[in-house]
Amino acid sequence: MGQVFVLSKAIVDGRGKAKVGDTEWIVIGPDLPQGAQVKITGVEGTFLKVKPAD
Repeated sequence: MGQVFVLSKAIVDGRGKAKVGDTEWIVIGPDLPQGAQVKITGVEGTFLKVKPAD
């Protein structure tokens, strides 16, 4: 938690993807463009909850 990653796929309608290590994870959060930096705020099932990085 609290780590910052770059979106590999834009968040659209609340879902996108971010590369974490060597794995791509589905992330949920506010709509953001590909390449935006996001901070992990929690986990919901198999999804990572994110918000825009400061």
